[in-house]
Parts: sequence; C-alpha cells; structure tokens
Amino acid sequence: MAKFIAGKELVEAVDEIIYNAKSRLLIISPYIRLDSHFKKLFEKHRSNSEIEIIIGFGKNEENVSRSLNYEDFEFFKDFPNIGIVYIPNLHAKYYSNEKIGLVTSINLLDSSFKNNIEFGVLGEASLLGNGDKFDLAAFDYSIKILKDGYAVFARRPNYKKKLLGLAKDYVGSAVEWDIIEDLINNKRLERHNIFEFLDKEKFVTFDQSPKPKRQMSEHQYNVQKVKDRHSPVNDGYCIRCKEQIELNTNKPYCYNCFRTWASYANVDYPENFCHSCGKEERTSMEKPKCYPCYSS
Repeated sequence: MAKFIAGKELVEAVDEIIYNAKSRLLIISPYIRLDSHFKKLFEKHRSNSEIEIIIGFGKNEENVSRSLNYEDFEFFKDFPNIGIVYIPNLHAKYYSNEKIGLVTSINLLDSSFKNNIEFGVLGEASLLGNGDKFDLAAFDYSIKILKDGYAVFARRPNYKKKLLGLAKDYVGSAVEWDIIEDLINNKRLERHNIFEFLDKEKFVTFDQSPKPKRQMSEHQYNVQKVKDRHSPVNDGYCIRCKEQIELNTNKPYCYNCFRTWASYANVDYPENFCHSCGKEERTSMEKPKCYPCYSS
C-alpha cells in the first residue's frame, strides 16, 4: 500500500527520509538548493562513512549552477561516501532511504517547501514488515536513470581490517571521480556510470528480510502433505523474491513480482534467484535458471 501526503506531512516525510537514513540515501531532484535547515539534516551524516548517499539532479545544460550551485557542490563533496550524478533531462523527484520511499512533485528547494502546493505518494516503513518489496518500480527506475546519467563526483571510504577481518576501522575517504568543474564550465563530459565508483550492493533493492515462519508439528506436517497432494506443485521459485511457485520457465515470477516486471517488460532485467533451485544467482525473464540448472 502507498499513502498520499501533502502539506506539513510531505515536508516532514522528506525531513525523515534524509535525517533517519542508516545505510543509504537517494535524492533525485532536478533543482537542489540547500538552506540552513536542509544542511542541518544532512550534517548528521557528514562523519558517517557507513551511509552511502547518491544525489541526482538535472536541467539547465547551459548553466548547471541554476540546478545545483557551486556552494552546494562543495557542501556535498565533504561527505565520506557520496556520488553526484547529472541527468540533463530529469524532471522527476524521488527521495528514499533503506526503509521509506517518496515519489513527489517537490524539488529539494527551500522555496518549494515554503511557497508551493506540492504532494506525493509515500511508502511507509511499517508496510515493509511482511518482506514485500516496496515501490520497486520507482526505485528500480531511479537506479536506471542514475546509471544512464553522468557521474560527476564520487568519494569512497577506506577501511583497515582488524580482528582477522571480522571488524574494520574507517581510515579516511578518497575522491574516485571529479568532473564538477567541467560540468560547471559546460565542457564535454565523459560519461561514467556512478556505480563504477560506489557500492552498488547498497542500491539493489529494499530490505527484504523474510518473515519468520512457525515450525509445524509432526501432525500438522502430515496434514499438510495430504493437502499438497491435491494442490499445484510449487517446485519453482520467483526469480525476484524467491517465493515458491510452480516451476514454469515461461512464468518465473510470483503474481505480485510479475505485475511489477510487466510495467516495463524488460526480459533482460537482472533478477536475484534461480527459478529452478532458488539459489541466489543473477537471472532474468529471458534466462530464469542458473547455469548448473540450465545445463542439467
């Protein structure tokens, strides 16, 4: 389920997404202008290398500073784990962390929050408890446009392992990519995918921890076996969420995941599990089985 929000509730949702991020923060907004309030929200993460931040912005190819000015570039560049992407034809706005996502009309501009009539659709963290993927279409599409954009800045943290690799110490961060000056000066840009520089695993999907299942007693197990004799055999797995389904390579998704996939119908879109054995392998609608299962 999703929730329509506007007014004060919308303002508070954007604040919450930024301030309460734990491991990742995604901001997609054509126009970004940080007032003191927004800077205070982001400041919480300035010294936290565990939070990976991606900023996507766009518009104003002849004068990029109208979309994201030099002062705000400098502000973001100080964060230890961050990527900035320029998407020339961007008009959409999307804000998310590892628990909440918001599709909205509002830019990350103080004037928009103070003066404009704006609204959006929010997926709340409490709705994720059943292990379903929240807002997968919006999230996946956001990752796609980030990949297609121009990576203009990336800084990655460095760690020193300790305790036989069971722990690590943050030892600073390093700039992996920086063509901000070229962008601002309207020079020809070299196109790079931002995930060449950042930890793409943090931006694969939303938290999908499976809901714990109660163990059946021997009596319940025997009753279930009788029921299963008269039910379709669920000896396959959904290639997106690993729900057990009928083994059918022409239908390798569960109902809910198929509805999401069908919005774009990309047969080569990378999925997470083998349809036959359920192991975590890179698959797709075109090739729903892992190599060992395909070869057997």
